Amino acid sequence: MRTDTVTPTTFLLGTLHPTGCPLCGHKPAKRKAQPTAEADTATMTEAELFAYYKRTANVEDCRFALKYALPMSDELRAEWLELASIAGQLSRAECRKRLTALQVRRWNWLDATQPSAISRAFLTRMS
Repeated sequence: MRTDTVTPTTFLLGTLHPTGCPLCGHKPAKRKAQPTAEADTATMTEAELFAYYKRTANVEDCRFALKYALPMSDELRAEWLELASIAGQLSRAECRKRLTALQVRRWNWLDATQPSAISRAFLTRMS
């Protein structure tokens, strides 16, 4: 079995058995905590709060995708990590363009490796 392919079985075994699979002994990789910038949003004015969220939105989008978009190839995960590390230095437009491109690549990867029922029905109808 390829290591970059996540099947429903390996996904479930990885989440149900965080210390390792009782059948094969596979141990999931530990996730490193992402450092967060300390900001006291309770004391900010509305304009400061809006500016803060506007400034940190791209970085937070990358962190959210890395945390919750679990089925992902190793290559895509590395690109997401790279973008998360430089997202604060890019312009909003450039970062949004890269975020969109990576999300599309992830969707295409998911469709290629784990087609959903809707995708299978669409592909069957089109062929």
